[in-house]
Amino acid sequence: MENNNQKKKGFEKKTTKKQDMKLLLICVREGFSSAAIEAAKEAGGEGAVVIEGRGVGNSEKKFFGLRIEPETEIVMMAVPEKDCLKISKAIYAACPYTSQARGQVLVLPMSHWFI
Repeated sequence: MENNNQKKKGFEKKTTKKQDMKLLLICVREGFSSAAIEAAKEAGGEGAVVIEGRGVGNSEKKFFGLRIEPETEIVMMAVPEKDCLKISKAIYAACPYTSQARGQVLVLPMSHWFI
């Protein structure tokens, strides 16, 4: 039996809108997350979470013998599947990998989400 307190606290599965969702993970260099979010908003995206991170890879740079690892920001957005491609393309146009933003957009399926 489901506890009524759980419903009030937001633990039930989102069922009000029956649509498939995708999770966008946008990786950009530090300072470019706002450009990615703005592009997503203009294309119809809503809400985002920004996580600060650190890039690790083979393209290691050194300055006076010290390793320099560029700081990274990861933007997470849940978007409806029908708008996913439009929003992804808008983000990548604003922050392409070939620019200083070094943008990458990953799209993942979402099977369940809770509010």
